[in-house]
Amino acid sequence: MAEEAIGKLSRQDEQIYQLKAYQVQHNNLLVKLLDLFIAGNYAKIHGELRYLAEKLQDQRAAKAARGKC
Repeated sequence: MAEEAIGKLSRQDEQIYQLKAYQVQHNNLLVKLLDLFIAGNYAKIHGELRYLAEKLQDQRAAKAARGKC
């Protein structure tokens, strides 16, 4: 029983760590986009957003393909 509780807490700790890592990544991305906006570099913002959109489409396609298997 105690081992199960420890295992559950360890999984939760790992999830929290992953969520914090995602938060840092997203924060850094937002700061990068805002810095480009402040600098008036709209072409680079557009390029970044295009790259992110393509990456998102790829992730969604991969997820859909996994769901169909």
